Amino acid sequence: VIDRPSEVCSFSSRVGVRIHVTRIESDRELNKDEDFENPWLSHLMIDAQTGATPLPWHRRPGAALAWREDGGILETKDICLLLCFIDKLLPRYRSEEDPVDVEKEVTQEAFEFFRMDEMRAAEGDEQERGVWWGDHGFNI
Repeated sequence: VIDRPSEVCSFSSRVGVRIHVTRIESDRELNKDEDFENPWLSHLMIDAQTGATPLPWHRRPGAALAWREDGGILETKDICLLLCFIDKLLPRYRSEEDPVDVEKEVTQEAFEFFRMDEMRAAEGDEQERGVWWGDHGFNI
């Protein structure tokens, strides 16, 4: 049990696996601006309703800890899948012609369909996989 304030990742709630995030002290000294940058965290905390990252998480969020509310195992590949799902929808949040329908497209079923597509892409052409996989070269 984490005994500090946390926030729930908006997208994770909508796809059925609530992920909590809390800021922590870094395990190393942070001196430069780029030391506080954390694009994974900023992306993870995007609001599913608006497609925007709330200010506390937008710039220089620093170090954080993420965990599943149900106590299940949370692997980096799980975060990669969620980030790729978010990434796929993100451009449409600004679209007037084809905006995201959060109630229909940010659901457990939609995420599962996306996950299966990503798994198929992992077996074939890696160019078809989301950009977040490239940071760690995961083979799933």
